[in-house]
Amino acid sequence: MQCFGQLRATTLVVSMAASAQLSSAQAEDGGPDFDLPGVEPTLTEEKIEQSLGRELDSQGNWIDTSHAYIGSRADDLAIYLDTFFGAPLEDLESADSTVRLSTGYEYDQDRGSDIRLRLRGNLHLPRINERLSLVFNGEDDEEDGGFATGDRENEAGLQFRASDEERTRSRLDFTLSFSSGVNLKPGIRYRYKDELGDKGRFRYTGRAFYSDKERFHHRHWVDFDYQTGETSLLRWSTRFKRGEVSEGTEWRTALNWRYGYSLDSAAAISLFISGKTDPDAPDEVGPGTKWPAEPFDDGSLVTNYGVVLRFRNRLYKDWLFVEFEPGYTQRKRNHYDERHGVFFARVNFEIIFNRGRESVIGSETPESGPPVAEVAPS
Repeated sequence: MQCFGQLRATTLVVSMAASAQLSSAQAEDGGPDFDLPGVEPTLTEEKIEQSLGRELDSQGNWIDTSHAYIGSRADDLAIYLDTFFGAPLEDLESADSTVRLSTGYEYDQDRGSDIRLRLRGNLHLPRINERLSLVFNGEDDEEDGGFATGDRENEAGLQFRASDEERTRSRLDFTLSFSSGVNLKPGIRYRYKDELGDKGRFRYTGRAFYSDKERFHHRHWVDFDYQTGETSLLRWSTRFKRGEVSEGTEWRTALNWRYGYSLDSAAAISLFISGKTDPDAPDEVGPGTKWPAEPFDDGSLVTNYGVVLRFRNRLYKDWLFVEFEPGYTQRKRNHYDERHGVFFARVNFEIIFNRGRESVIGSETPESGPPVAEVAPS
C-alpha cells in the first residue's frame, strides 16, 4: 500500500509538470490562447463544427473518418458533448492523443466515501504504426447506480485499428490489455453508427475479450441520439454485459438529456434503471449460515432506479475541468436486501493532456477560420 501511495504521488507530480510544459510550449510557439472574457461565450452550431475540424476534413489536413462519413448535426453535437464530458468510448476513437488525469471525492450512503486518482486515455504511436495506440483504462467504469468503494483495477494496453476506412460507418479494433498481476486481456471491439433522419443518430459498440479473472466476457452499448435544440441532445442508452462469471445478463438503460450552455460549461440529467437476470447471493450467505433464512425474492432483479445530475465546467484554459455529480437511487443489492433510498455524489477535478487536433488546426492560416482550440472542449 505504501508503494501504491508513492506511485499515486509520483503520477500526480509528473502529470502536473507535463501540463505546465504543454502550456509553456503553446505560448512559445505562438499557439492559441484560451483565456476567455468575463462573459462566457455562447455555444453555437458553427463553433461546434469548428471544434470538430469539419473544414479541415474536406481539406484533408485532419481526418476523423467515421465522423467524415456521417457529418450530421446530431452526430457533431453528440461527439462534442461526449468529448466535453470525457466519454471513454469517444476518447478511444478520437484522432487526437488524449490523456485525462482525474482526482476527486466520492460519497455513497451505502458504501462510504473515497478519494480517487485515475489516469485514462490513449496515445497514438505513429512512429511504430499509424493504426496503433497505447490505451489507459479505456473501458467505461460507470457504476449501475452510485459509486463503488475500494480500488478499481487499472488497465493499460495496446489498441490496433484493423478497419476504419474513410467511406464506411464501422470500425474494428483489436485490443490487448493487462492489469495488476499481469492479467492479460486479449479482445476485439466493433463500432457501427449511422444517422437517423436530420436530427437523429444511432451507435452500437460491442466488445468481446478473455481474462483470467472474468474468463470469456462480452459487452454491448446501444445509443439513440436526438437533437432537441442547437446545443442540446436527448440520448436513450442501453448497456448490457454477460460472461462466464457474471450474474446472468447485467444491464443498464438510461434516458439522458445534455445541454451545452456555453463553451466552458455543460449540464446533464439522467434517469436510469439497472438490473441482473441471475444475481448471486451475498458473501454472508453460504453453507451453515443461518442468516437470512430465505430470500425476499427470486429470479431476475432490478438493482437500481434513480436520477443523476452532472455539471461540468472548464476552470482554466483548455486543460483543467471540474465536475459535480449528485444522484439518488432506490437500491436493492440482492434478493436478501430490502430496497432503500441512497444518496451519492462526486466532485471531480480533471487535467487533460491533448496533442493532435489543436496543434494541427492552430497552425492554419487566419483564412481557414478561428483556431479550433479556442472552442474545442479539450
